[in-house]
Amino acid sequence: MIEAIIKKLRQARLNGKPLFGKVEEAIDLPLAMKAKIKPSPVAYVVEISRRPGKNVRDMGSPMQNVKTEIGIVIGISKTNDPQGTKAKAAVMPILTKTRETLFGFIPVDGCTHLLLGAADPIGVTNDALWQLERFSTEKLEVAPNVAS
Repeated sequence: MIEAIIKKLRQARLNGKPLFGKVEEAIDLPLAMKAKIKPSPVAYVVEISRRPGKNVRDMGSPMQNVKTEIGIVIGISKTNDPQGTKAKAAVMPILTKTRETLFGFIPVDGCTHLLLGAADPIGVTNDALWQLERFSTEKLEVAPNVAS
């Protein structure tokens, strides 16, 4: 699922140019956020949570609806912008295009369309402004046949 979202974001364009200079999965997000942003802006795709619902079957193999929340952590350079005001203004069209690109996208077969979630600023470093955009999807998962 993460790979499909990365591919979709790499294809996205804003004003005829790639939306992001770099799009990657981030296993160690705090470390990634400490690095300099080159080229700006960057996007890190992370799985925030996976929450299975109750078994919907009384008999047979278990079946559960699993809700997954995905985060797109967007960083934009704030070089020569100590207060971050230029970066804040520059990030707005990027956030809008990110939502337009992923809202309604089906990342893998069997998943529902990506839905919009909460969005929050998550930090400012000496070099960057960071924003988190959340999306969610659900997938019905069935256990393989279980022998009694």
